[in-house]
Amino acid sequence: MKRRRLLYKQPLPAAPSSDELGQVRTLVRDKWVASYLAEHGRGGQDARAAAKREFTSAANKRQMLSSMLESGQVPPRLHAAATRLIMAWTSETPLRGPHEVEEDVMSSYRGSGTMFRYSGSWSRVDDAAMSAVLVAKGHNGISEVCSRLKCHPYVQGLWDEFSAFRQQLVSSTPITRWTAAMELHVEASLAANPPIPSVHIHFMFDAIGKTISFRNEPGLKFRNSQPYRSLAAPVARGRACKRAYDQGHFYLTPLKTGAILHATNAPPFKSYAVSPEWITSMWQGDKLSPESAKELYLKCKKHVKQYCDNVTSQVQMTQQSNLQERQAAAQAALLRMHRPRVYLEPVEQEFLPQFQVDAFRRRFLVLDGPTKLGKTIFASSLAGPEHTLELNCASSMEPNLRDFNNDVHRAIVFDEASCAMVLRHKKLFQGGVQPLELASSNTNCYSYKVWVYGTMMIVTSNTWTAELHELSPEDASWLRSNSVACLRRKISSLSRTRRAEKQREANMGLNPRQVFVLLAIYVLTGDPAVALEYISAKAARERMEEADAEDKKRYVEELYLKTSLEDIASLQDPSGSRQGIYKTAQRWIARRRTRNFVCNMNAIGVAPSSEQVAEEYRKQSASSVPTTDARGLRAWSSRFRRSFAFRLGKMKAAKPVEDVCAKAVLFWRHAAWLERSSAKQPVYINIDETALAYSFHAAEVAGPELPREPDRVELPQVQAKQLSKVVKVRTLVRDKWVASYLAEHGRGGQDARAAAKREFTSAANKRQMLSSMLESGQVPPRLHAAATRLIMAWTSETPLRGPHEVEEDVMSSYRGSGTMFRYSGSWSRVDDAAMSAVLVAKGHNGISEVCSRLKCHPYVQGLWDEFSAFRQQLVSSTPITRWTAAMELHVEASLAANPPIPSVHIHFMFDAIGKTISFRNEPGLKFRNSQPYRSLAAPVARGRACKRAYDQGHFYLTPLKTGAILHATNAPPFKSYAVSPEWITSMWQGDKLSPESAKELYLKCKKHVKQYCDNVTSQVQMTQQSNLQERQAAAQAALLRMHRPRVYLEPVEQEFLPQFQVDAFRRRFLVLDGPTKLGKTIFASSLAGPEHTLELNCASSMEPNLRDFNNDVHRAIVFDEASCAMVLRHKKLFQGGVQPLELASSNTNCYSYKVWVYGTMMIVTSNTWTAELHELSPEDASWLRSNSVHVYCTQKLYC
Repeated sequence: MKRRRLLYKQPLPAAPSSDELGQVRTLVRDKWVASYLAEHGRGGQDARAAAKREFTSAANKRQMLSSMLESGQVPPRLHAAATRLIMAWTSETPLRGPHEVEEDVMSSYRGSGTMFRYSGSWSRVDDAAMSAVLVAKGHNGISEVCSRLKCHPYVQGLWDEFSAFRQQLVSSTPITRWTAAMELHVEASLAANPPIPSVHIHFMFDAIGKTISFRNEPGLKFRNSQPYRSLAAPVARGRACKRAYDQGHFYLTPLKTGAILHATNAPPFKSYAVSPEWITSMWQGDKLSPESAKELYLKCKKHVKQYCDNVTSQVQMTQQSNLQERQAAAQAALLRMHRPRVYLEPVEQEFLPQFQVDAFRRRFLVLDGPTKLGKTIFASSLAGPEHTLELNCASSMEPNLRDFNNDVHRAIVFDEASCAMVLRHKKLFQGGVQPLELASSNTNCYSYKVWVYGTMMIVTSNTWTAELHELSPEDASWLRSNSVACLRRKISSLSRTRRAEKQREANMGLNPRQVFVLLAIYVLTGDPAVALEYISAKAARERMEEADAEDKKRYVEELYLKTSLEDIASLQDPSGSRQGIYKTAQRWIARRRTRNFVCNMNAIGVAPSSEQVAEEYRKQSASSVPTTDARGLRAWSSRFRRSFAFRLGKMKAAKPVEDVCAKAVLFWRHAAWLERSSAKQPVYINIDETALAYSFHAAEVAGPELPREPDRVELPQVQAKQLSKVVKVRTLVRDKWVASYLAEHGRGGQDARAAAKREFTSAANKRQMLSSMLESGQVPPRLHAAATRLIMAWTSETPLRGPHEVEEDVMSSYRGSGTMFRYSGSWSRVDDAAMSAVLVAKGHNGISEVCSRLKCHPYVQGLWDEFSAFRQQLVSSTPITRWTAAMELHVEASLAANPPIPSVHIHFMFDAIGKTISFRNEPGLKFRNSQPYRSLAAPVARGRACKRAYDQGHFYLTPLKTGAILHATNAPPFKSYAVSPEWITSMWQGDKLSPESAKELYLKCKKHVKQYCDNVTSQVQMTQQSNLQERQAAAQAALLRMHRPRVYLEPVEQEFLPQFQVDAFRRRFLVLDGPTKLGKTIFASSLAGPEHTLELNCASSMEPNLRDFNNDVHRAIVFDEASCAMVLRHKKLFQGGVQPLELASSNTNCYSYKVWVYGTMMIVTSNTWTAELHELSPEDASWLRSNSVHVYCTQKLYC
């Protein structure tokens, strides 16, 4: 009674309690879960737990509660709570972009701080003028639209309404810091059709050290829109909360891209310190413009120059990248307008053939004539526009070759180059094997080297002929002698070779003597088949493509008809003028007939001995074998076998060995009885293979002893009860398969059985055999379940792997918060002859071309559509929040196939932070009957590190990856998550990214852009330099084999070289003077050897660059095309004294360096030394004559 009185004394609640709301929610949830399980045909505790999780985001729970309320399934005392819950569940649908991840709804909250996002149908601002701006300008019109929205009446009213709502929330909770921001939802605005401005509101709040609690109150809604946890909401624990909340407040800075209105009681830089990494992270996600990022870096005041320089570098590099794309597009458009070049005989017959053979020097091409004739386009067409470097030399005496890349460029076009520029760079235009130094100066601090060996040098000019007439006779002579016209002798030799090749091709690959041998064979045998066989044998020996049989027969008949009777008669005369050809033809015919004898004997099961073959050859050729001893016979037999591709071996018995043995024993027993009982010697006619295999003298009474098959060893049987049921079924199938395999191949024995068991592992028909055994009752009933399970296991596709790839783990089931699957199988191969041909021809260099073709391939498109439907099914049936799918070319497997064939595989990365994704051996996990395998790039992490690890997994499938074909994701990088530049470096290191793609991603990453991009550039340059050095070494080795002995020059041998055999304070240098093309430079390098000679290009320099000189290696220095003035400028250098010398001197000497050249040969090669000597003062000329050994060359300096 007392309890009842106390109960009635309590006041009635004004609103439903949280317990009543919970009871109603439980009622609805239980009914929803029951209907969900019945609909999907599932049961069990795990399925029920999964259904409860699905209920949280179910769209039809409000309708279900309304129907329960109408049908009386809710008790009357819970009607008020049910009505309130219906209102709570009647929320606006939040606004999202096409690539945005679904956020968590915040129907209640308990914590110390977070960030809410509000949006709904009220977010759209209907304004035709702003929509027109978005249509016309796209992303470039965002700032203009935001400035208009600030003054828009509807937006102002919306902001005032939210300000009142925010004040109410702050006043009713212990919130200490808050920041509110209205922003343009850029993705949703541009994704609409037509684009329409849409806003959303962020609300960041925190109370450090206190608990903020919202318990499912309707007052948490703004305009009937529930708050969602923003993707930028800070997540932290303990001490890290304060900095995380600071970053959350800073995220809503008014300088942010798309910011419209802003209010806060915690201004940045004053109420909390800002980290520059926060600014970089927002700039990376395109939340800040470069100008806004610089402004915030200045306010941050930490490493200002470093961060601002990074912004400047990123902007400049991005502009340069965009410019290169536009240039490539313009060049591609003009390339389609190119027309075929005309035939110019000097170019085709004299200039281009130079590059088909190794040469010490080559001539350059000059295209001279009036303007608008297409000289430059013609020049670029010789190697192709993509392999041609075009330089503007109209106003320059120093061509800039810093952009020259020997791996790419096959030609250099010097447009409007002058004769003076060519004479200034003689060695450059001769294209020698030595690297050349350009941009020389007094200090040579900005000089650089290029290697142009094998590169076409082409000059286009309008005034070349006029300039040539104004030059001195020596210079004009050098230009003419290095022109294309001087190649007549070489071209005649090439023409003769080409004519001989054409004639040989017309003669079915036969040389003139072989043509007469062919005719003699045809005349002597009268059989065209024999002549055709001779042609085939010679074509195979010369590795030429064999012609059609009809063409060969027609050629033989025409050859016979057009040959005169006198020639035919001479071919039949053993002692005539063509007796050599007659003997060759006879020997070939005899060898062919002997070959036929061996083939006929083999056909009846007999392998004749070497003596029998030699005897047959003697009969056919009417001559003896070159030698009759055993060693000579073996050598002759070996040559005979090689000529017809025969081999030694044992004949396989045509009949059972036991029958042959019994027959031989019976025959020879009868023969022995005849010899004993008859007075005459018996003669055996028509003896078969048994007589040849078993002679009378070898046959015994018991018959010959035959090789016996080894006894079969019975392996111990394993006890059946020790094996599992699956192993028992597998053993049943294996035994039956092995028995059928041995019977089919007619084999037996322990080794054959073991080999068959190994074959069974990869047998393709074992699943069909087990199915037939199951249907025919050959499997015991107690093993039916195991057999069915084994059939399912054998039904799975074998994954595709490269030859060096590690085996991955099969994912028949999975439980966790995220991973990466890889799918592949027999369906991975794309049969396309054109793409296979590209892989065969280009290898790794053809990957990008194959991938671009695969994107448009109908089979690949259908495969991708099928996987997209499969992926949607997986995502919809699990709590997956973020996913990325990528189809890629499996590079290793594609190139490892023989022949190479394009093969694809599919990666699928998914995660759900804070939730558990579970796949329990479901058949629905297979795609095209292929089980997923855990990708080798699958992220592995625990705890806090999961989020960044999963981010890296999504980024790994970037569409810029090498081999990428098709890509889809709901978590785009840089926007939905921050990217670390180390991820890019890791992928580039594993050759998953090209240098260009790595640079593009570094630009998007926006962290230390210059350092990372410079690192890519340095790596590429050093790799090219390493490859270039290998090619240089190969070219020098090839030319070294072409070196010929130098001639004897008395001044060199008697005056110059003996100086270096004794110590001396000073030595004279050698001058090799004379016209071009005499081999002066090669002679000079031969004095100490090419590997011990440093060759310098001094044609355009007064300061030789000796920074590469190494006194431990170099024994000589060749100053090619050095002038008298340069030698006089460096007297002590050319005297080779014992004191170190300082070079590259200037007023400051900050770039000067020292060399020690004592004991080093100084050699000058020149075409104009004598002429220059006459123009000098008597004192200078006298010094040069006294300190040099001058040799004027008039003939070639090699034997």
